[in-house]
Amino acid sequence: MEMTQAEFFSMMDGMNEVNCKMAEDIEGAAPMCHFRPMNFEQSDSVDGYYTNWWECSICGHTKDP
Repeated sequence: MEMTQAEFFSMMDGMNEVNCKMAEDIEGAAPMCHFRPMNFEQSDSVDGYYTNWWECSICGHTKDP
């Protein structure tokens, strides 16, 4: 069964809302460095596992999640 264009746009809007909420949750949990939130970084998958860390955009120091 094919989706109509309206159904597709509705689905994409819903996915955007979920992604925005996840980004807000991640940003809210960010540690601070140089009086600003650190960036959440993630490596490429190696054997199905990802490495995550926080990184300061000013000095580049990292912190485990």
